[in-house]
Amino acid sequence: MYNYKKRFLLILLVALFTLSITVSAIGKECNDDNKVGVIVFTAEEITDQNILYQRAINNISDTGKSSATEAVLVSPDGSSDLIDTYQTTQLLKSEVYSNGSSKNTYVTNSFATIKLDSRGFAGSDDVTKHKWDQYDYVRAQSTIYFNIFEDDNSTNYYDLVQVAGRWDKYNSPVSLSNRSCAMHAMGNNYYGGGGENYYAFYNLSADNWIKLAPVAWDPVDPTLDGEVGALTKVTITHLMHPESSWQLLLSNSLS
Repeated sequence: MYNYKKRFLLILLVALFTLSITVSAIGKECNDDNKVGVIVFTAEEITDQNILYQRAINNISDTGKSSATEAVLVSPDGSSDLIDTYQTTQLLKSEVYSNGSSKNTYVTNSFATIKLDSRGFAGSDDVTKHKWDQYDYVRAQSTIYFNIFEDDNSTNYYDLVQVAGRWDKYNSPVSLSNRSCAMHAMGNNYYGGGGENYYAFYNLSADNWIKLAPVAWDPVDPTLDGEVGALTKVTITHLMHPESSWQLLLSNSLS
């Protein structure tokens, strides 16, 4: 069934846009004096782009489930098409505490690829899992480092730590501009006090970038109408048709 809530949140973030590596990120601790953490698992992060992409298209994730991710290609006439996305998540570290709670550190990578032809861009339907590297294309990648704190009531709180991304041009006569990223965390605060609605927006100057989440953000439980993730946006101009530009948006959601 189509997830209208996720679609609404994507549209909302698009509107906000219009208005306006090894992880040190293993990051924030929940500062409870009665907790003594014991590391029970660590793994080296996979950074090879080909391995990550193959894991993503084969739906390989350490979480046992896929999070919601979505991409939209907006054409020069204002029409939009959903683009196929692929996502993979890796567990980097697990820690347990003396009171029965735990902390897991993850990195998730989402990809969206669009094919370039002589007239402009086609949707991702033409870029199959087995033939994606035979075309001139542009690929967007969104990477999020985050912690999940599970309290002694088995409630999961998401702690967004760092967002990174890149746009790769493969044999594509295009220029990229108007790069931006928004990160958000909505849900009940780990420390109590009700709900939070954190939001941060960044204009970007490079095709490969990293942004840390604001240190003031606390972990949140997004179970009830919340969400944690990031949205990237880039304008793509075909050099043979400079009068026309496309916009590619990639929403990478953790919950």
